[in-house]
Amino acid sequence: MLALLILPYFQKWLIQRSEIESARAQVTQAQQDVADLQTQRERWRDPDYVKYQARARLDYVMPGDIGFRVSDPEATVDGTDDSESATTKAPIKDRPWYSDLWRSAQMAADPAGTGKRVGSR
Repeated sequence: MLALLILPYFQKWLIQRSEIESARAQVTQAQQDVADLQTQRERWRDPDYVKYQARARLDYVMPGDIGFRVSDPEATVDGTDDSESATTKAPIKDRPWYSDLWRSAQMAADPAGTGKRVGSR
């Protein structure tokens, strides 16, 4: 009889203990995230790190440096070796620049290559 009276309280105690452990794990994870963000903030305060990121992410160059980009005409975007589709999508040098710009916008609007044109109904 005593066990039947104590059992509901014991179950609630077990549930609360598991909730407390879960909350402690969340607090520990949040503290780790805060520490990582503080480390990252300190890195961004370093001018050399900011210069490195500007060069790597934005392709900036320092005054006096010469920036260049190497492109491989044989490479495709998805990494497959489909030279026929790469040559048909490559811009032709005889066209004016605005034609290439418009074609680029059309290709960006239709990444699946379904053939639908931008702005056409």
